Amino acid sequence: MLEDEFGQMSFDHQELVKQMNEAHSQRLKEDLEEELDVLVRRMEAKADQITKVRKHQATLAKLLKETKLKKKNSYESSKPVRSVKYQQATKRDPNRASPGEKSRKSLQLLREMQTLQGSLQRDDVHWE
Repeated sequence: MLEDEFGQMSFDHQELVKQMNEAHSQRLKEDLEEELDVLVRRMEAKADQITKVRKHQATLAKLLKETKLKKKNSYESSKPVRSVKYQQATKRDPNRASPGEKSRKSLQLLREMQTLQGSLQRDDVHWE
């Protein structure tokens, strides 16, 4: 956005210089020169803005990178260090059900019971 504005100002600068060179009256040349001076000051201000924004973006990128690195390092350092004996003692039994399998089976049983209960209610079967 800022670069686009600066590009437009550069184009306007070229046009003003061209008009100054083609102007025949001294008064017109002076007016165009004043306009050119104002434009140059605006271009300098815009260049300063662009520089500040780029520096700010670079600073943000650096901080973001440092933050990610710190998070990664703090995560790595917060992992508990486990001994080989502990790891061997906690190895999973291959015949044992995987984590969550019991709860999946319970959920499946619950759904089947609800389906059965619903079909019994629809069939008007009563228990006595």
